Amino acid sequence: MSAPQPGDLRVWWVPQVPMPSFYVPVVSVGMGVKVMGILADYDAFQLEHRVRGDYTNAGGIEVFAQSPTDGDPYWESWYDPETGEDDPRAWLEAAPIRDRNDALALAAWDALAVGDPFPLRPDSLTIIKKNRGSIRTSLGTVWTCEEVTGLSPARVRELRERVEVAI
Repeated sequence: MSAPQPGDLRVWWVPQVPMPSFYVPVVSVGMGVKVMGILADYDAFQLEHRVRGDYTNAGGIEVFAQSPTDGDPYWESWYDPETGEDDPRAWLEAAPIRDRNDALALAAWDALAVGDPFPLRPDSLTIIKKNRGSIRTSLGTVWTCEEVTGLSPARVRELRERVEVAI
């Protein structure tokens, strides 16, 4: 097994508290949620069929990271840096809505043209110059796609790559 790299994911699982946890490497948050569901179902099956008298289990997903101060690697609890969500099940359930809303925001950005009213102040500004990543208003201010849409540069790249692959 190779050494973990920053961004690698793993499920941690404690089948009976206070036992130590064991770990299962996973390639995605979706796979991690699936593994946790399987482990929880297995624990419930054992209880239902009296393999064990009772249990209190616990689990979660961790991501491998490097300390920004000293560069030391460590495992930390997973969370989505875009939304702040730290519940992987809730994050997955919200994905279709989040994807739709993000795609709509980017499509609205892409539809902006020179001469259009500026979307954040349509009463007084117009767009005088536009490229894929920024616009210049009639007051000379420059706004980036990320500032107008609220999407991070990584999210904009991800959405654009999806569209390019689909074409």
